[in-house]
Amino acid sequence: MRLRFRLVQNQTRAKNRIKGLLYNYGISIPKEFTSNSRWSGYFINWLNSIELDSSAGTYTLRNLVLQLQQIRDHHKTVLRQLRQEVKNNNVITPIINSLT
Repeated sequence: MRLRFRLVQNQTRAKNRIKGLLYNYGISIPKEFTSNSRWSGYFINWLNSIELDSSAGTYTLRNLVLQLQQIRDHHKTVLRQLRQEVKNNNVITPIINSLT
């Protein structure tokens, strides 16, 4: 659970870095992506399609999006493992259910 909590924090930090970079380049997020707080695959694809004024900026954006995707993948893996633990361990199940 602690690992999951840290991954969620890292994911939030990565999103904030991306939003900050876009803000610095004067790029606003389209309304179709701001209605939902979750970052969909379509939104990630939109981020990957952006070309910034400088090649360094574009490289930085691509790197930040890649970091976010890696964190998301790791988060999915951890969630799967937590669900498996809950299934296999009757003692911890009520504790995990209370925490979530």
